[in-house]
Amino acid sequence: MTKKPEHADFAERLRQHLEKGGYDTTRAELVKQLARDGRISVTQQTISGWLSGKHLPKLNAMVGLARMLGIDPCSLLFGSRASSVRESRSEWPDNVGARDRNLFQEFLALPAKHQEAVRQHIESLSNATRK
Repeated sequence: MTKKPEHADFAERLRQHLEKGGYDTTRAELVKQLARDGRISVTQQTISGWLSGKHLPKLNAMVGLARMLGIDPCSLLFGSRASSVRESRSEWPDNVGARDRNLFQEFLALPAKHQEAVRQHIESLSNATRK
């Protein structure tokens, strides 16, 4: 089976976005992350095919990957050539990766009582670090 150039390009973009987002690129860990952050279920073999450039993800998997990475599915699939006519999302600072953005979304979904407990924990860790 001959690898198509667009598959290899996608695999490279995927690896770059995973690295930039601070994700572990082992297949087993990506299966777990996709189930949690991307809300999709895939096998390690499927992920291996994506990362090696043998296959492109199906539509639901592409959307799940993009959700997990905090990027637009078209830019993940096509790279910078992708154009978009929709409004841009609010910007996060460059040092905030997709993983942190996803965790923040999970924080926002917590009940107010749990959010307060998380805030207090972060404050105590921050105070301990400054001392």
